Amino acid sequence: MLESIAALFAGTTGASVIGLAGGLVSGVLEYKKSKNELEFKKADISSQRAHELALAAHELEVAKQSASLQLTLGEQSAQREIEDHSFQSQMASYAHDGVSYSKGSNNPWLIAVDVFRGFIRPVITVGLELSVVILAAALTYLCWDLLVTTYAKDGVDILRETYADIRYMAVTTTLWWFGGRLGNQVGNKK
Repeated sequence: MLESIAALFAGTTGASVIGLAGGLVSGVLEYKKSKNELEFKKADISSQRAHELALAAHELEVAKQSASLQLTLGEQSAQREIEDHSFQSQMASYAHDGVSYSKGSNNPWLIAVDVFRGFIRPVITVGLELSVVILAAALTYLCWDLLVTTYAKDGVDILRETYADIRYMAVTTTLWWFGGRLGNQVGNKK
């Protein structure tokens, strides 16, 4: 009987140890499984967030490019509108320049108005060029002793630069005065 009790006790103890070991192994495996699942979920969430951030960055870049394109198109449209209005204004100016007050009339006053209008631009241009020559001559006369005798080489350089500036202003205004009109009148005759 003692052997039966010992066998029963040994069987129970063995089963208990095996049951306890199985439960412990099952618990460890369950813990590792849940830990792996948690790490997988974290990685998945992190990957999803990274994807969302990349998508948001891409959408921001697309929005920037779209805004830049809209701005460029708006600027081009505004520039085109300015050029159209400028062209219309210039055409109206040309049409007005061609107006003759004495057409079909023998009135000497109207003929005088047409003659006066014809001479305005050349008279202003000649006056501008003469004023440039007078300015250069007056500058030379007033500053000669001071610049050339006192400062020698530097004085001559100052006069040369001043004359170059005056010449630049005269040429620029003359070409602006006639150049814009001449180029467009030639272009309109094609």
